Amino acid sequence: WYHLTPTKAGKESVRLTSHALLSSRTIFRRGPGAKQVCNRGMAVSSEKATFNVATFNLLAPCHKRLHKNQKYSRWLRREIEVPELFTQRTEELLSLIKAAGPLDVLCLQEFSTDQRIVSMFTDALGAKYNLLQLPRPYRNEGLAIFVDKSIHVIKTVTQDLSGMSCRVALHALLQIPSLQTKMLVSTTHLEFQQHFISEKIRQTQVKEMLSCTENLCSEFSMGTDSLTFITGDFNGPPGTASYDLLIEAGLTSAHCEVHGHEPPVTHKDHRGNEFTADYVFYSSQCTYLKPIATDVYPLQYGTKKWPKEFTSSDHRMLVARFEIDQDQLSIDNDVTTETAQAHQHRQNRLVCSVL
Repeated sequence: WYHLTPTKAGKESVRLTSHALLSSRTIFRRGPGAKQVCNRGMAVSSEKATFNVATFNLLAPCHKRLHKNQKYSRWLRREIEVPELFTQRTEELLSLIKAAGPLDVLCLQEFSTDQRIVSMFTDALGAKYNLLQLPRPYRNEGLAIFVDKSIHVIKTVTQDLSGMSCRVALHALLQIPSLQTKMLVSTTHLEFQQHFISEKIRQTQVKEMLSCTENLCSEFSMGTDSLTFITGDFNGPPGTASYDLLIEAGLTSAHCEVHGHEPPVTHKDHRGNEFTADYVFYSSQCTYLKPIATDVYPLQYGTKKWPKEFTSSDHRMLVARFEIDQDQLSIDNDVTTETAQAHQHRQNRLVCSVL
């Protein structure tokens, strides 16, 4: 497992770590309508590939308050103090994640750093996924990205965001061997609405994230039309300035693109407020990527209001399913290669002329 330790909170701090992973063997099946199946990975047809991304705030046991009617609440205040409670709820969360079917990337917020809970996740998901983990400074929870083992992790970048709550972002540069293309997956958990300047802080945090993703794409010659996903708990509904910044940056919400609107409620906070906070954004300029479905789990509940029966978390899990047009991807890759070669040729001629 890759455990990424953040620096001291404050100004943006970006650290680069390279990881080389052995790829799983790919099995090819030929014939009409045949599928190319990546071992433990994404399913690929002769023309289309599917890619599934999920985001889920787990509600860390260190934050979950015990209800007054619970027998432990007389002397204990948080769930992390009662192993039988957080163990049961972690099992419920894992069952919900598994019910979502095959996922290529699973982005988690408020992922506990308690080793007992980390072990439960790795025992349940470790055979299929590699774990990238980033704790928040001075907190007992943070971010995590589970990446299917058929996908290479090229580089991970951790980022400390501005604000007063030690917020962080985790970026993973990935490569899908079967498609010969890179992608960038980022996840975060932005500032909570504590006071009147919280939205201003979230705007700054979004700008910092976008700057980091832009630098990463530039470093690896990935244009604005490359595979880019930004996911997480943004602690704000659509129409806020921080949400609009992401749209203005050329990103599109997968759920909004599929359904024409965001789900009305994905979060109920400790004050009882219900609103949309969880999103899967993708690069709208990526011509070969198309969202085909999004689901809010558990599926048996609607999204107009918070289901009182669901107590495993204070967030719903959002799953976005995408289709990748391999023919268009090949064309875009050829154009990118030709552009890079032309640029290198101009650079060589310039050097020669100077000499």
